[in-house]
Amino acid sequence: MSDPGGAAADAGRRPTAADDPPQASGPPRRAVLVGGLAWVALVDAVLWWIYYRPAPKQLFLDEWQYVWTAGAIQAGGPASTYLIWPPGQATVVAWAMRALGGLEPAILAIQLWQTALLGLSACLLADLGRRLTGSRAAGAAAGLLLVAHPGVLAFSQYLFAEVSHLALWLLALWLPLRWREGGAGRLAAAGAGAAWGAALLFKSLLGAAWPLWIPILRRSGPLRPVRAWLPALAVDLALFLGVGLAVTVPARLDNLERFGEAKIADASAFGLWIGLTDTRRSDAWQDRTGLELREYLDSSPSTAERREIYLERSRRRVAERGPWAVVRDKLGTQYFRLLSAKTNLITQLPGDLCRGHLPTYRDPPPSAVAFLTLASHGVQLLTLAAFAFGLALWRRWRHPLALAAGGLLAYQFAVYFVLHAVSRYAVQLWPILCLFAGWFLAALAARRHDPGEPAAAGLAVAGGLRWALGALLALLLAWFAFAGPYLDRMCS
Repeated sequence: MSDPGGAAADAGRRPTAADDPPQASGPPRRAVLVGGLAWVALVDAVLWWIYYRPAPKQLFLDEWQYVWTAGAIQAGGPASTYLIWPPGQATVVAWAMRALGGLEPAILAIQLWQTALLGLSACLLADLGRRLTGSRAAGAAAGLLLVAHPGVLAFSQYLFAEVSHLALWLLALWLPLRWREGGAGRLAAAGAGAAWGAALLFKSLLGAAWPLWIPILRRSGPLRPVRAWLPALAVDLALFLGVGLAVTVPARLDNLERFGEAKIADASAFGLWIGLTDTRRSDAWQDRTGLELREYLDSSPSTAERREIYLERSRRRVAERGPWAVVRDKLGTQYFRLLSAKTNLITQLPGDLCRGHLPTYRDPPPSAVAFLTLASHGVQLLTLAAFAFGLALWRRWRHPLALAAGGLLAYQFAVYFVLHAVSRYAVQLWPILCLFAGWFLAALAARRHDPGEPAAAGLAVAGGLRWALGALLALLLAWFAFAGPYLDRMCS
């Protein structure tokens, strides 16, 4: 069966310019693009309005931790507190406070900076989508979907580390695909390593995911002799890992001196315990994470001892419940929290405490609250459904970016099956969801209006079974996104 969108790139190979899929004859339809950008501008304007009117929003959860740590950094203290939070975001807050002379101007500067980073992320994702699908329309759709979700766009205004981490790991994916051969390819591998290492300083999740960059770094196809591609791959991978690890060395050495461990951060034992014992399907309702964290920190002055205490607790929990009961429990909770439509934004909007609302916005107009809630739910449902069909109908799995994106998706779903999951962590999943969702939406539109568009070729050969699988996956993802509060019987 033919490969839609052009001949597939050899497995694991870094494509050359000649390997790029054919491009659409023209840019995306202007009305759709302008409409999408107008939607993003509208949502962003409403978010700015309610953040500062009638009074600035209060900080929320880890935002307070970053501000407190930033103050400690200015006083000569550590950038990594208790070896739980990576030092990147607190360091950025400290720099901004020092340069601007206070917290309020620092918050505004960080918001503007993170808005630019989120815009950069959308541009990077759009170009990645074009390279993956051969369609500018599909790439543009992916980029717009990334910033169309109010729950994602709101993070550009928060002091959480999500946006910085997101931009850096997208940059790490994009650089080796943008500059591929010769000396430029070497520099791209080193630059990708620097971006990957910097991303770990904001969120250390991708630390074990480095093998997923191999398909992008690899230069020759599998039918060529090993000696044709292995030396180049070895050099590029060494540059990627070497530069990436070098970026993290100062933080590791500082933590080695202060905590006795050369790590960026490690909250895995605590996250494992909370993931095993938390029975909620929704964020911020009967939340016991803060109390558990205090108990965790008080369990021992040593980070290594705390880790071992909680690993032993987790082993006992699994032994008492039994492995299959634990798996059943996790299937009934983890992905409801991760994919929940009750995002960090909606949690902070006014609403019933028993429904998990912890309002930090200062008396926003009800019309703005209703608009953001409906918009957030609508975009989330659209993206999850389009992703489900896009994943089920996608065929070009030999493309290096498809291998890397699919691997990153599986890696994160596996991590959050084991560790505690909250809706905030889905921000790192969103670009991959948008890649496949953007392709499907562009292909669906092109199938009717422009059959010559490369994105449409994937649907032309799709059988009924793939459509049925897409429908089932869409229903499952919608169930995870919206059913949690009802299953938790909130306010009942």
